[in-house]
Amino acid sequence: MWVKDNRITGSGDVDGRCVQFEPYILRGQVDPSKVNSHPEQFLGGDNGDEPLPALGSAHPINPKMRLDSYSVSQEGIILNVAANYSTDGRFRFPERTQPLGHGDPARWMISDGSFEAEIPYGARQASAMPALPGEAPGTVFTWDIKSSAVKVKAIRYGLRCTVPAGLVAQATTIMYGQSGNIHVFGGLSYLFTHGDVTDLPGGDYEFVYWWLAEPGSNLEAGSNYTPSPDIVWPFPLGTIGFAPYVGPAITRPPFHRILAVRRQQLPGDPPTTGSDPPDFKLWLEYEVDANGWQELVGLVLP
Repeated sequence: MWVKDNRITGSGDVDGRCVQFEPYILRGQVDPSKVNSHPEQFLGGDNGDEPLPALGSAHPINPKMRLDSYSVSQEGIILNVAANYSTDGRFRFPERTQPLGHGDPARWMISDGSFEAEIPYGARQASAMPALPGEAPGTVFTWDIKSSAVKVKAIRYGLRCTVPAGLVAQATTIMYGQSGNIHVFGGLSYLFTHGDVTDLPGGDYEFVYWWLAEPGSNLEAGSNYTPSPDIVWPFPLGTIGFAPYVGPAITRPPFHRILAVRRQQLPGDPPTTGSDPPDFKLWLEYEVDANGWQELVGLVLP
Protein backbone atom coordinates (compact mmCIF):
# COMPACT_ATOMS: atom_id res chain seq x y z
CA MET A 1 0.00 0.00 0.00
CA TRP A 2 1.51 3.32 -1.07
CA VAL A 3 0.70 6.92 -0.28
CA LYS A 4 2.01 10.09 -1.88
CA ASP A 5 4.51 11.90 0.31
CA ASN A 6 3.50 15.52 -0.13
CA ARG A 7 6.04 16.78 2.39
CA ILE A 8 8.87 16.78 -0.12
CA THR A 9 9.31 16.96 -3.86
CA GLY A 10 12.07 18.01 -6.14
CA SER A 11 12.47 19.51 -9.58
CA GLY A 12 15.05 21.40 -11.49
CA ASP A 13 16.66 22.34 -14.74
CA VAL A 14 19.89 20.42 -15.28
CA ASP A 15 21.99 21.28 -18.34
CA GLY A 16 18.89 22.77 -19.93
CA ARG A 17 16.85 19.63 -19.35
CA CYS A 18 14.05 19.06 -16.82
CA VAL A 19 14.15 16.57 -13.96
CA GLN A 20 11.51 15.81 -11.32
CA PHE A 21 11.41 13.59 -8.22
CA GLU A 22 8.00 12.41 -7.00
CA PRO A 23 8.16 10.79 -3.52
CA TYR A 24 6.01 7.91 -2.26
CA ILE A 25 5.85 5.89 0.96
CA LEU A 26 5.24 2.11 0.92
CA ARG A 27 4.37 0.22 4.08
CA GLY A 28 4.42 -3.50 4.77
CA GLN A 29 6.60 -6.46 3.85
CA VAL A 30 7.81 -5.25 0.46
CA ASP A 31 10.72 -6.54 -1.61
CA PRO A 32 12.63 -3.36 -2.62
CA SER A 33 13.95 -4.99 -5.81
CA LYS A 34 10.39 -5.39 -7.13
CA VAL A 35 9.65 -1.66 -7.19
CA ASN A 36 11.63 -1.13 -10.40
CA SER A 37 10.83 -4.48 -12.00
CA HIS A 38 7.09 -4.61 -11.25
CA PRO A 39 5.81 -1.20 -10.03
CA GLU A 40 2.30 -2.06 -11.17
CA GLN A 41 2.07 -4.64 -8.38
CA PHE A 42 2.03 -1.92 -5.72
CA LEU A 43 -1.40 -0.39 -5.24
CA GLY A 44 -2.37 2.70 -3.25
CA GLY A 45 -3.52 6.24 -3.75
CA ASP A 46 -6.80 7.76 -2.61
CA ASN A 47 -8.86 4.63 -3.30
CA GLY A 48 -6.14 2.05 -2.63
CA ASP A 49 -6.38 0.50 -6.11
CA GLU A 50 -4.09 2.78 -8.14
CA PRO A 51 -0.79 1.18 -9.23
CA LEU A 52 2.51 2.99 -9.05
CA PRO A 53 3.29 4.73 -12.36
CA ALA A 54 4.83 2.47 -14.98
CA LEU A 55 8.39 2.99 -16.15
CA GLY A 56 8.35 5.12 -19.27
CA SER A 57 5.04 6.79 -18.43
CA ALA A 58 4.62 10.55 -18.75
CA HIS A 59 4.72 12.92 -15.80
CA PRO A 60 1.15 13.90 -14.79
CA ILE A 61 1.87 17.61 -15.13
CA ASN A 62 4.75 17.84 -17.61
CA PRO A 63 4.24 15.13 -20.26
CA LYS A 64 7.63 15.91 -21.80
CA MET A 65 9.23 14.13 -18.84
CA ARG A 66 9.18 10.34 -18.62
CA LEU A 67 9.60 8.07 -15.62
CA ASP A 68 13.10 6.59 -15.87
CA SER A 69 13.39 4.61 -12.63
CA TYR A 70 12.62 4.47 -8.92
CA SER A 71 15.09 5.10 -6.12
CA VAL A 72 14.38 3.10 -2.97
CA SER A 73 15.58 3.35 0.64
CA GLN A 74 14.27 1.24 3.51
CA GLU A 75 13.54 2.05 7.15
CA GLY A 76 12.13 -1.03 8.86
CA ILE A 77 8.84 -1.90 7.15
CA ILE A 78 8.69 1.49 5.40
CA LEU A 79 10.09 2.09 1.94
CA ASN A 80 10.82 5.63 0.83
CA VAL A 81 10.42 5.62 -2.93
CA ALA A 82 11.28 8.43 -5.34
CA ALA A 83 10.01 8.35 -8.93
CA ASN A 84 12.77 9.79 -11.12
CA TYR A 85 11.47 11.71 -14.15
CA SER A 86 13.57 13.40 -16.81
CA THR A 87 13.37 14.64 -20.36
CA ASP A 88 16.63 12.96 -21.41
CA GLY A 89 16.47 9.55 -19.71
CA ARG A 90 19.39 10.28 -17.38
CA PHE A 91 17.94 8.09 -14.59
CA ARG A 92 17.32 5.00 -16.69
CA PHE A 93 19.13 1.80 -15.86
CA PRO A 94 21.84 1.19 -18.44
CA GLU A 95 20.53 -1.08 -21.15
CA ARG A 96 23.82 -2.84 -21.71
CA THR A 97 27.40 -2.92 -20.60
CA GLN A 98 29.55 -1.28 -23.24
CA PRO A 99 31.58 -3.62 -25.47
CA LEU A 100 35.04 -4.45 -24.23
CA GLY A 101 37.93 -2.74 -25.94
CA HIS A 102 41.35 -4.15 -26.79
CA GLY A 103 43.25 -4.88 -23.61
CA ASP A 104 40.19 -4.73 -21.36
CA PRO A 105 39.81 -7.53 -18.80
CA ALA A 106 37.68 -10.48 -19.81
CA ARG A 107 33.97 -10.05 -19.13
CA TRP A 108 33.29 -13.66 -18.14
CA MET A 109 35.15 -15.35 -15.32
CA ILE A 110 34.95 -19.06 -14.59
CA SER A 111 36.30 -20.82 -11.51
CA ASP A 112 35.92 -24.08 -9.68
CA GLY A 113 32.91 -24.19 -7.37
CA SER A 114 33.11 -27.83 -6.30
CA PHE A 115 31.68 -28.72 -2.91
CA GLU A 116 30.63 -31.72 -0.84
CA ALA A 117 26.99 -32.70 -0.53
CA GLU A 118 25.82 -34.67 2.50
CA ILE A 119 23.88 -37.78 1.48
CA PRO A 120 22.02 -39.42 4.39
CA TYR A 121 21.46 -43.15 4.61
CA GLY A 122 19.98 -45.63 7.04
CA ALA A 123 22.19 -48.12 8.90
CA ARG A 124 20.62 -50.97 10.81
CA GLN A 125 22.20 -51.75 14.16
CA ALA A 126 21.78 -54.93 16.13
CA SER A 127 21.75 -54.81 19.92
CA ALA A 128 21.52 -57.68 22.35
CA MET A 129 18.37 -57.68 24.44
CA PRO A 130 18.86 -59.01 27.98
CA ALA A 131 17.05 -62.25 28.60
CA LEU A 132 14.04 -62.29 30.88
CA PRO A 133 13.71 -65.08 33.44
CA GLY A 134 12.87 -68.27 31.64
CA GLU A 135 13.47 -66.81 28.14
CA ALA A 136 16.39 -66.91 25.72
CA PRO A 137 18.39 -63.74 24.97
CA GLY A 138 17.08 -61.75 22.00
CA THR A 139 18.25 -59.17 19.52
CA VAL A 140 16.79 -55.73 18.87
CA PHE A 141 17.31 -54.00 15.50
CA THR A 142 17.23 -50.23 15.24
CA TRP A 143 17.91 -47.88 12.32
CA ASP A 144 20.35 -45.00 12.72
CA ILE A 145 20.58 -42.09 10.28
CA LYS A 146 24.11 -41.46 9.06
CA SER A 147 25.55 -39.45 6.19
CA SER A 148 28.25 -39.66 3.57
CA ALA A 149 29.99 -36.69 1.91
CA VAL A 150 29.83 -36.85 -1.89
CA LYS A 151 32.03 -34.65 -4.08
CA VAL A 152 30.07 -32.45 -6.49
CA LYS A 153 31.94 -30.93 -9.44
CA ALA A 154 30.42 -27.46 -9.81
CA ILE A 155 31.38 -24.34 -11.77
CA ARG A 156 31.18 -20.69 -10.69
CA TYR A 157 30.44 -18.14 -13.41
CA GLY A 158 31.19 -14.45 -12.92
CA LEU A 159 30.07 -11.64 -15.22
CA ARG A 160 31.61 -8.15 -15.09
CA CYS A 161 29.24 -5.18 -15.50
CA THR A 162 29.75 -1.43 -15.31
CA VAL A 163 27.24 0.54 -13.22
CA PRO A 164 27.04 4.36 -13.02
CA ALA A 165 27.76 5.83 -9.60
CA GLY A 166 24.23 7.17 -9.27
CA LEU A 167 22.76 3.67 -9.46
CA VAL A 168 25.13 1.87 -7.07
CA ALA A 169 22.76 1.96 -4.07
CA GLN A 170 19.85 0.69 -6.14
CA ALA A 171 22.01 -1.96 -7.82
CA THR A 172 23.29 -3.19 -4.46
CA THR A 173 19.76 -3.49 -3.04
CA ILE A 174 18.63 -5.51 -6.04
CA MET A 175 21.76 -7.66 -5.95
CA TYR A 176 21.28 -8.69 -2.33
CA GLY A 177 17.57 -9.22 -2.92
CA GLN A 178 18.38 -11.74 -5.66
CA SER A 179 21.14 -13.54 -3.73
CA GLY A 180 20.14 -17.14 -3.08
CA ASN A 181 17.65 -17.26 -5.96
CA ILE A 182 17.72 -19.71 -8.86
CA HIS A 183 17.91 -18.03 -12.28
CA VAL A 184 17.32 -19.65 -15.66
CA PHE A 185 19.45 -18.88 -18.73
CA GLY A 186 18.75 -20.64 -22.00
CA GLY A 187 16.74 -23.35 -20.28
CA LEU A 188 19.48 -24.13 -17.72
CA SER A 189 19.32 -23.27 -14.03
CA TYR A 190 21.96 -21.42 -12.03
CA LEU A 191 22.11 -20.31 -8.39
CA PHE A 192 22.83 -16.59 -8.03
CA THR A 193 25.15 -16.49 -5.03
CA HIS A 194 26.42 -12.91 -4.62
CA GLY A 195 28.16 -9.98 -6.26
CA ASP A 196 31.45 -8.14 -5.81
CA VAL A 197 31.61 -4.34 -6.13
CA THR A 198 34.73 -2.28 -6.99
CA ASP A 199 35.00 1.42 -7.75
CA LEU A 200 36.56 2.36 -11.08
CA PRO A 201 38.50 5.44 -12.20
CA GLY A 202 36.11 8.07 -13.50
CA GLY A 203 33.35 7.44 -10.96
CA ASP A 204 31.74 4.26 -12.32
CA TYR A 205 31.61 0.97 -10.42
CA GLU A 206 32.34 -2.57 -11.50
CA PHE A 207 29.86 -5.21 -10.38
CA VAL A 208 30.78 -8.88 -10.76
CA TYR A 209 27.71 -11.09 -10.51
CA TRP A 210 28.32 -14.74 -9.56
CA TRP A 211 26.29 -17.87 -10.30
CA LEU A 212 26.85 -21.52 -9.43
CA ALA A 213 26.06 -24.39 -11.79
CA GLU A 214 25.98 -27.91 -10.39
CA PRO A 215 24.78 -31.24 -11.83
CA GLY A 216 23.34 -32.74 -8.65
CA SER A 217 24.43 -36.06 -7.17
CA ASN A 218 23.71 -39.56 -8.38
CA LEU A 219 24.50 -42.62 -6.29
CA GLU A 220 24.88 -45.54 -8.63
CA ALA A 221 24.88 -48.96 -7.09
CA GLY A 222 28.47 -50.04 -6.66
CA SER A 223 31.11 -50.85 -4.12
CA ASN A 224 30.45 -47.69 -2.11
CA TYR A 225 26.67 -47.48 -2.33
CA THR A 226 25.49 -51.08 -2.59
CA PRO A 227 22.27 -51.60 -0.61
CA SER A 228 22.04 -54.49 1.81
CA PRO A 229 19.67 -55.65 4.56
CA ASP A 230 21.62 -53.37 6.92
CA ILE A 231 22.10 -50.31 4.65
CA VAL A 232 19.46 -48.21 2.88
CA TRP A 233 20.55 -45.54 0.37
CA PRO A 234 18.23 -42.87 -1.09
CA PHE A 235 18.42 -43.61 -4.83
CA PRO A 236 16.88 -42.48 -7.01
CA LEU A 237 14.50 -39.91 -5.53
CA GLY A 238 13.35 -38.35 -8.80
CA THR A 239 13.53 -35.18 -10.85
CA ILE A 240 10.62 -33.09 -9.53
CA GLY A 241 11.78 -29.83 -7.97
CA PHE A 242 11.68 -26.83 -10.28
CA ALA A 243 11.33 -26.09 -13.96
CA PRO A 244 13.02 -26.64 -16.32
CA TYR A 245 14.93 -29.55 -14.72
CA VAL A 246 13.67 -32.58 -16.63
CA GLY A 247 16.73 -34.80 -16.63
CA PRO A 248 16.87 -38.48 -15.71
CA ALA A 249 15.96 -39.62 -12.23
CA ILE A 250 18.90 -39.07 -9.91
CA THR A 251 19.47 -39.18 -6.18
CA ARG A 252 19.79 -35.45 -5.56
CA PRO A 253 18.69 -33.02 -8.29
CA PRO A 254 20.63 -29.72 -8.49
CA PHE A 255 20.24 -27.30 -5.57
CA HIS A 256 18.32 -29.82 -3.45
CA ARG A 257 19.04 -31.31 -0.06
CA ILE A 258 18.07 -34.83 0.96
CA LEU A 259 16.29 -35.17 4.29
CA ALA A 260 16.13 -38.47 6.18
CA VAL A 261 12.87 -38.84 8.12
CA ARG A 262 12.34 -41.47 10.77
CA ARG A 263 9.15 -43.43 10.34
CA GLN A 264 6.66 -43.17 13.14
CA GLN A 265 4.34 -45.94 14.18
CA LEU A 266 0.82 -44.56 14.13
CA PRO A 267 -2.15 -45.83 16.17
CA GLY A 268 -3.55 -48.90 14.51
CA ASP A 269 -0.31 -49.91 12.80
CA PRO A 270 0.69 -53.56 13.36
CA PRO A 271 3.43 -54.05 15.94
CA THR A 272 6.94 -54.54 14.61
CA THR A 273 9.90 -56.41 16.00
CA GLY A 274 12.22 -53.50 15.20
CA SER A 275 12.22 -49.97 13.84
CA ASP A 276 11.66 -49.34 10.15
CA PRO A 277 14.31 -47.82 7.86
CA PRO A 278 14.04 -44.05 7.35
CA ASP A 279 12.18 -42.34 4.52
CA PHE A 280 14.01 -39.88 2.27
CA LYS A 281 12.59 -36.59 1.04
CA LEU A 282 13.88 -33.87 -1.31
CA TRP A 283 13.99 -30.23 -0.20
CA LEU A 284 14.66 -27.40 -2.63
CA GLU A 285 16.80 -25.03 -0.55
CA TYR A 286 16.38 -21.91 -2.68
CA GLU A 287 13.65 -19.77 -4.19
CA VAL A 288 13.16 -19.97 -7.95
CA ASP A 289 13.03 -16.60 -9.74
CA ALA A 290 13.67 -17.70 -13.31
CA ASN A 291 13.94 -14.20 -14.77
CA GLY A 292 15.38 -12.54 -11.67
CA TRP A 293 18.67 -11.96 -13.47
CA GLN A 294 16.89 -9.38 -15.62
CA GLU A 295 16.57 -7.14 -12.55
CA LEU A 296 20.35 -6.94 -12.00
CA VAL A 297 21.50 -3.44 -12.92
CA GLY A 298 23.91 -3.27 -15.84
CA LEU A 299 23.62 -6.95 -16.72
CA VAL A 300 23.54 -7.83 -20.39
CA LEU A 301 24.43 -11.32 -21.51
CA PRO A 302 27.13 -11.17 -24.21
